[in-house]
Amino acid sequence: MDSRIALEENMSTPLYAKTATFACPSCSTDIEVPLSNGLLPPSMKCSKCGFVYHFPPVQTQQQANQWTPEQVESLIKLVDTLASKYITFKQEEAKADHQTLSTVTRHSTYLTIILATFLGVIVFIMSELTYVSRVSGDALLFLVGTITGYILLFIQRLTKTVLGNGSEDEGE
Repeated sequence: MDSRIALEENMSTPLYAKTATFACPSCSTDIEVPLSNGLLPPSMKCSKCGFVYHFPPVQTQQQANQWTPEQVESLIKLVDTLASKYITFKQEEAKADHQTLSTVTRHSTYLTIILATFLGVIVFIMSELTYVSRVSGDALLFLVGTITGYILLFIQRLTKTVLGNGSEDEGE
């Protein structure tokens, strides 16, 4: 039990090295430098050649900044202000995105209805002309194929534009 108390007492005080060994830059002799509290002295003289070696000053570590309650309160207020501004910004951004999507969708719907009506009228007229033998069936088939391809391409571009997956010129 006594040995454990002595061990705990030794653990509470930091252990420092008592000496450090350096090679003399002039004569390459090993020099034992005594340390005080683990720190090097400002200079040391070689006992063999008399060369004086100056150690760089040790910079003591500054203690960590202690936060005062006023500083903590100020930081909390700053974070709260910035967070509320960010949330407000994101809400306004979401409203704007919703309005934009709603407007684009409405416009696309109107455009699609007008386009489908126009193309339906053209196909109906060509069908009537084919029925009365004014136009060949090949011309009607060519027109219907072209219009079908155009509608599929139009729907693909419209979907990409509304969903924001790319511009109209991508993929061409």
